[in-house]
Amino acid sequence: MEFKSSLKLNRSNITFETWLNQPFVADDLRSQLVEANVLLIPELEYCGYAGPLFPAGTEDFFHFLANQDSDEIRADICIEDHEYRSLALLHDDISFATVIVLPALASVIAHYIIRFLDKKLGSRVTETRIKSKVVIASPETDKSVTVEFEGLASEYDEYVGSTLRLVESEQDLKLLSETEDMDYGERILHLSGRKGN
Repeated sequence: MEFKSSLKLNRSNITFETWLNQPFVADDLRSQLVEANVLLIPELEYCGYAGPLFPAGTEDFFHFLANQDSDEIRADICIEDHEYRSLALLHDDISFATVIVLPALASVIAHYIIRFLDKKLGSRVTETRIKSKVVIASPETDKSVTVEFEGLASEYDEYVGSTLRLVESEQDLKLLSETEDMDYGERILHLSGRKGN
């Protein structure tokens, strides 16, 4: 059976504020997280286990982001160090922690995810399946768009990267939210055409 990569977009109300106000985020951590413009968030339930839990490898991705020579990104993990728990699944697929990012950094985070995958997987990039959720959250409203990918790591840039590179502002986020029910090709044409006007 042939595997086909998929990309889903959903409007949501997930924001930085949503996660800063979680009951497991203490005041000290909240004051630290408020400085982040990229936030790795846990699942509150993950494969039947009660959370907060992160997919295995989240710390590797966080350290990869932290070690980039970039003034643009201020990444953090939405959990106290002593409460960090991860869950490894018994297969070769890679699941990323959900990433919340501002519209202006959507293309930047796509670039870093692609670089991380290339570094981690090397030649296995064409045979490894990944799951990824990137939430592009408006800093001005309580609206966001979740870009969810499940597919081959080698197709991440084609599906997610090309979509996130079209989001640079609040207006672009609004345009992206209008494409929820479109297929991949229609979405790219819609976003490219509207941005060109």
